[in-house]
Amino acid sequence: MHVNPHVLRIGANVSDDAGQHADTGAQRLGLAGVTTGIFGDFDAAHSFHAALGTAKDGHRDALRNHHQNLTGIAQNVRTAATAFTRMDNHNAELLRDITGPGTGQ
Repeated sequence: MHVNPHVLRIGANVSDDAGQHADTGAQRLGLAGVTTGIFGDFDAAHSFHAALGTAKDGHRDALRNHHQNLTGIAQNVRTAATAFTRMDNHNAELLRDITGPGTGQ
């Protein structure tokens, strides 16, 4: 199996960036509001206003979950990259102990 820890870390950075974008979107949706009465002052308008608010809150919550998932993935990938690097360094050290320094084998 071939693992490239550098590429894993690049992917983790991309996941972190995406998580930050999701968090920014969640914050903006959390601040956004729809003025009461903007659609009129009748039952259907009030129902639409309520539905719009519920949908907005649902999207905000989904973005918060995306933020948590994406930043969690990034953290796990960085942990894996570090583990692979340590394991590779440890195995290389064991091989040097067996073959001796400078043998080229």
